[in-house]
Amino acid sequence: MNIDNTALETILMLFMGHFTGDFILQNDRIAVEKCPGNDTTLPWFWWMIAHSSCHGLITATITGSPLLGTAEWIAHFFIDYFKCKNRFNLLTDQILHLICKLTWAMALL
Repeated sequence: MNIDNTALETILMLFMGHFTGDFILQNDRIAVEKCPGNDTTLPWFWWMIAHSSCHGLITATITGSPLLGTAEWIAHFFIDYFKCKNRFNLLTDQILHLICKLTWAMALL
């Protein structure tokens, strides 16, 4: 498979956007309270929806596709939900998120 520069640049931007959303824009309160049972200031799902929507917005902005942004919003919600439920660790969580970004970039080809 031969990936042109535009696709590679999109993948890199999506990866950078992901790490910005997960480690810069997500503060400690969001990281804790988005998990069921750890919510104290708002119900957990509001935190999860807000965090996931940031990723959806980042993806939509980079790809120019609100549909891919919505797909990211949904995928990010469920990946983080299952991480909160201890179905997998942080490394698996990050790999799954990056696979989603690859999928969105490939959908643009």
